[in-house]
Amino acid sequence: MLSEPEVRPHHFWVGGVSDGQSAASWPVHVTLRPDGIGLTRPGAEVPVAIWAYSDVATAEPIRSGAGDVVVTSKTASRMSLFVSDPTFVSELARLAPHTTLKATRLTGLKPGAIVGAIAFALVGVIYAFDYAPTKSVARLMPDSARERLGRSVLQSLPVRNTCSDAEGRAALDALVVRLLPKATDVSKKVAVLDWGLVNAFAVPGGQVVLTRAIIDKAASADEIAGVLAHEIGHGLELHPEAGLVRSVGFWALIQMVFTGTPGALGNIGSTLAQLAHNRGFEREADVIALRLLKDAGISPKPFAGFFRRMEGTRGEKKPETSGGRLSLPKDLFDTHPATPERIKTIEGQPEYPSTPALTAAQWQALRKICGASAISTPSGSGSPSPAPQLPTANAGLDEQIKAATARIEQQPTVAANHAARAE
Repeated sequence: MLSEPEVRPHHFWVGGVSDGQSAASWPVHVTLRPDGIGLTRPGAEVPVAIWAYSDVATAEPIRSGAGDVVVTSKTASRMSLFVSDPTFVSELARLAPHTTLKATRLTGLKPGAIVGAIAFALVGVIYAFDYAPTKSVARLMPDSARERLGRSVLQSLPVRNTCSDAEGRAALDALVVRLLPKATDVSKKVAVLDWGLVNAFAVPGGQVVLTRAIIDKAASADEIAGVLAHEIGHGLELHPEAGLVRSVGFWALIQMVFTGTPGALGNIGSTLAQLAHNRGFEREADVIALRLLKDAGISPKPFAGFFRRMEGTRGEKKPETSGGRLSLPKDLFDTHPATPERIKTIEGQPEYPSTPALTAAQWQALRKICGASAISTPSGSGSPSPAPQLPTANAGLDEQIKAATARIEQQPTVAANHAARAE
C-alpha cells in the first residue's frame, strides 16, 4: 500500500485564485495538507477547496529553483492558483512529482521509446530472418505484367545479341529439361547473350540470362548447371520482381511497364544486372538449386568449386572506363555474394548418385553457342581463360555506326546506308 506523502509543517502561503472568467483574483491562504492543497479564505478556518495532489497540474513544468507557479486542478478546471514563493514551489514538486520538468520529459519519451523499441525489434526480425516485404508486394503483380516486364528487361540490356547456334541451343535446352523436366517452352527459359560480362541473372517472368563470358569461365557443364539452377531458384521465388520493386517501387514499376516510359525502361535492364539480392534471397535460391541438382542427378560440388575459384579472382578485376566513366555494371560475384558460409553449405551436401550434366559433345557445343566469339579452353581443365574485355554499353552501337559510315563512303548514293546509320 502506498504511504501518504510527508508534509512538512508550515503555517500557510499567500496566493491568489482566479475563477478563469475574469481578470480579477482574490487572496487565499494555501496549505499543503496530507490530502492535497488546501485553499482557505483569509480569516476563515475551514478550506473552501482541497485539491488532491494527483489531480493538480502546473501551467509550466516545475524547474529546479523556480520561484513561482500557477496550479490548476481537474476538479476545478476553470480555477487557477498562483503562488510566488520558492519554498512552496519546491514543496509542491516533492508532493506532486508529476508536475516537475523531469517527469514531463520522461512522460514525453515513453511513446517515442515504445515506437523506437518496436522499430528496433522489427529491424531485428527482418535482419535475422531476411524477411522481404517487397517479395509479398511482388506477388501482387499479375503474370502478364511479369512477362511484359521480362521482355522490357531483355530489350533494355546494353547487349542484345542472342547466341543461337543450333547445336549449342540444343545442348542448353537439354540441360534446362534435365533441371526442369516439366517445363514448357524450354527455349524461352534461358537466353545466352554474346556479352563479355561474367554474369547470370533471372529476369521477371521466369526467364534466365547467361552471358557468353560465364560459359567461357566455367570448367564444366556441371558448373553451368549449378549457376543455372541457382538463377532458376531466383525466378521461382520472384526475386527479380521483388528486387525491382525495392529499387523503383511497385506502382512506378507497373506504370513503366504499361505506359512504356522509354527513359525508365531503358534503365531496368542495367538495374537488374547490378541488383544484389539480400542474404535471404540467396539462401532461398541456393536451397532450390540444390534440390534441382539432386533431382536431376547432377553433383553440386562443381557449383561450389566455381564460386570458390571465382572468389579467388575478385581482387584482380579492373573496371573498364569510357570517357572517364565506368562503363559496365558489376559482375556475378558482386551481385551474388559467394560467402564462405554458402560455399561450405554447397560443398557439405551429402553424396548421391550423379552423372555429368551434359555429354562431352554437348558441353563443347554449348561452349560454341555464340559462334566465333566463343573463347575455348580445354574441357574440365579447371583453368579459367583470361578475362574477356568488358564491352562498354555503347560498344555494339559504335561498331554499327562505324560500319554504316564505311558503307556510306563506298556507296554515298545508296539511301539504305544512310538509313542504317540514322538508326
